[in-house]
Amino acid sequence: MRALLDALHKNDLAVVGQFYTEDYTFSGPTGQIQSRAERLETIKVSPTPASLVFTDLKVRTYGDAALVTGRATSQAEGGSQGQNSQVTWVWIRQSGTWRLAAAQVTPIAPAQPATTPTEKKP
Repeated sequence: MRALLDALHKNDLAVVGQFYTEDYTFSGPTGQIQSRAERLETIKVSPTPASLVFTDLKVRTYGDAALVTGRATSQAEGGSQGQNSQVTWVWIRQSGTWRLAAAQVTPIAPAQPATTPTEKKP
């Protein structure tokens, strides 16, 4: 998992591609579905983020399958608005090697400032 996350942070296609199964499926933040080839192309043309941090990672294994959930926070170059997402990865063990079969990214809306309810007058 750590090697994949490091490769994603660096947009290192050679390493990322080694982790994907041939029938890998990615479900993006706008609901688009990408194949392995389409996802690798997207990574190739996307700018490398200034920061990409994964937190709250939880791994559950089920024999030759594993489910990883967590949170991703990224910041683009130039200090523009960052993105927060909930991430889910489905791993399978093929010939003794863990490979990524599917991933989904769901955006998390930025927290809104708390407001004080207005007082109703009789």
